[in-house]
Amino acid sequence: MESLYQDIFHQAAAGIAIVNVDGSFQHVNLRFCEIVGYSEEELKQLTFAEITHPDDLMLDQAYISQVVAGEIDAFSIEKRYIHKNGSAVWIDLHSNVKRDETGQIEYAIATIVDITKRKVSQVENELSQVRFQFIFEDQKAGILILEAIDTQEEGTFDLIVKQVNKAFCDLFALTPTQLIGNGLIDFHPELREMHILNVFQTVLATGEPFHQPTTLFANKNLHFWFEVHISRLANHEIMVVINDETAEVEARNAITAERDR
Repeated sequence: MESLYQDIFHQAAAGIAIVNVDGSFQHVNLRFCEIVGYSEEELKQLTFAEITHPDDLMLDQAYISQVVAGEIDAFSIEKRYIHKNGSAVWIDLHSNVKRDETGQIEYAIATIVDITKRKVSQVENELSQVRFQFIFEDQKAGILILEAIDTQEEGTFDLIVKQVNKAFCDLFALTPTQLIGNGLIDFHPELREMHILNVFQTVLATGEPFHQPTTLFANKNLHFWFEVHISRLANHEIMVVINDETAEVEARNAITAERDR
């Protein structure tokens, strides 16, 4: 049976470490050695604190203090080890202590899963979102991201604003707070009269983008000329890009008026 346990210990897909009360390593398996880059002999000369990223030691100590006080016997955290080559390795750590009859800690059993790829991917996604947001906000064209929500009325849907940039808000004299999470038509019923919902429905159903040449938008407060592009995104949300053509239209009209005088 002991041989079976040894096989399980050393062939486990997760890293396993038996840690003494002083933080030194009593036993480690092959996977744990691979994760941190040290041999078993090298690890037995080190403590968990010596291979833990300095910025994560306080997190460790907070849980260990609770374990020593007898408040908890187990905890799970995400933290970083420092690999032998100096790189940071993100791990998912689960630690559980073994106590004797008096409640004193004999040792801790830690299972360690390398989550570096997931963490790197997460950071890359966050950076990608930051870059997208920067580009999104920096555009001179008004941009609106919409989600189509079915209404209780059969065959109809509402368009809920998910994201909007400053250029769009400036054009329609609205704020992001007014728009995000609300229905687009609620703010400008004029869009319904322009049969814009039919356009959105077609774009959603077919995936074919829509282009509206220069058109006048007018109500009691606003009066401008715009060109619009509507397209379906991969997640079936709708992106609306609006270019303010007012200056160009007025310039053309002025030239025409001058020529006709």
